[in-house]
Amino acid sequence: MKVTIFQHSPDEPPGLITEILKERGIPHEVIRLYETRSVPAVDATHLVILGGPMSVNDEKEFPFLVEEKALIRRWIGQERPLLGICLGAQLMASAFRAPVIRSEPEQGWYPIRSVGNGGHLSLPPRFHAFQLHGETFAVPPGGALSFRGDPVRTQGFVMARGIALQFHLEATPEMVERWTRDLDPEIRPGILSDTARHQPAAAQLCRHLLGDFLGQI
Repeated sequence: MKVTIFQHSPDEPPGLITEILKERGIPHEVIRLYETRSVPAVDATHLVILGGPMSVNDEKEFPFLVEEKALIRRWIGQERPLLGICLGAQLMASAFRAPVIRSEPEQGWYPIRSVGNGGHLSLPPRFHAFQLHGETFAVPPGGALSFRGDPVRTQGFVMARGIALQFHLEATPEMVERWTRDLDPEIRPGILSDTARHQPAAAQLCRHLLGDFLGQI
């Protein structure tokens, strides 16, 4: 087993994902696409695609997005385990021609509901997860809605052995601190307070989710 992780920005690292992989002694590598500017050949059993500040629609500015979408189509078509988070989930949708459009921004901790095939993952019916995005996606043909939220309704889907999540269970308190440093100073203290309340539980859910993901061979 080997896990390859695509990172799109120095500010959006794998967080708890690499901590969990190290604890389990699972070989892994992080490909920093913001440095390579292209998608290399992937020699791994599992692929994780993280978030990033760009839109999946910014293909002219970031041509490697086209390469990522092509890789996603091959990976899903071969029924290989794939986990997409935030931008990664939107790339999974866009790869199969589902629209990715602007949404009401979500900034902070929001309640998430497991629906449909979300019940097949080791996540509870309701939980809180960190969000920081301004776009949303439709579930692509062949995918099954797995998570809902409010105000942004579509929060995740499963497709073959792929798991797409709009939200961030992998976020550490340090990551949330960094991601929110430029937000309105009137709302940031509340987000940081919510982080102390919700992040420990989200970290445990991340472990459960990674268990499901890694168990797909």
